[in-house]
Amino acid sequence: MKLKNVNPNKPVFSWMDPDTKVMTTWAAEELAEWCKRTKQPLSLIPINKEFAKNCRAFRGVENHRFGKFAKEGVKEPMLFLTMPDKTHLLVDGTHRYVFLAEHNAPVGMAYILQEKDWRPFVIEDYPQFDEHLLHTMHSGIKE
Repeated sequence: MKLKNVNPNKPVFSWMDPDTKVMTTWAAEELAEWCKRTKQPLSLIPINKEFAKNCRAFRGVENHRFGKFAKEGVKEPMLFLTMPDKTHLLVDGTHRYVFLAEHNAPVGMAYILQEKDWRPFVIEDYPQFDEHLLHTMHSGIKE
């Protein structure tokens, strides 16, 4: 996918490989919408408090975004990608995951996609950032 084909009003997710320092960016909201539209299966996943602490420290978690979950609960599933090394990367739903962990939820709902499904949503020509900038950015979403 080329950057010019990405809706500028929809969130993306960027991740830097800790070994190669190469950043990959996905059209995250478009990928989540594809999951719904194509009725991808949902999985019940365990919520890990240590992972949630790491998300809070390195993923720009913004407290003002938790108000909606406190009122309505977590309604939308999270989105994990199965990476080539068989690990899983959370690309949509970080705030949902952290909220669930901090409210002692044992499990949450998520899509878990294989590379053949998520690869078309990689934004090939997205600008590269350095690691510090990537880890200190916030979503810019106001709620």
